[in-house]
Amino acid sequence: MMLASDQMTRFRDALISDTAGAEFDQVRMELARKGLEVGSGEMARYKRIPRGYPKEHPRAEFLLWKGAIVIKKFERAEWMHTPAMSERIREVWGGARPLIHWFEEHVGRATRLRTSAPEHPLGFHQVRVLLVDCP
Repeated sequence: MMLASDQMTRFRDALISDTAGAEFDQVRMELARKGLEVGSGEMARYKRIPRGYPKEHPRAEFLLWKGAIVIKKFERAEWMHTPAMSERIREVWGGARPLIHWFEEHVGRATRLRTSAPEHPLGFHQVRVLLVDCP
């Protein structure tokens, strides 16, 4: 998910907050137990910790992210060609809810529109499923 500049500031502030940041860590661990990875996706990361944020913070690596996504990788399987695929996708979407709730609570909707891309009808969060042909 690409964040607007005001969301990016709130995202970073939440990450370094003792309370919200700890909740982010808990969400990441909860999703990891479900086999879901929280990451920055394929978006390029910032090269340096933004000015005004502590470089030595325990969650400093996340300050380089431009957003967060939930990733689930599947090996190629026969079920991908059956109606079961829809159920697996719904499971990933449902599994992403804790991260979406965290963003709703600590980041919120954009108050400034991004000019680089059209606003998504859901606001700041999107759930995407990408099936990659894994050998």
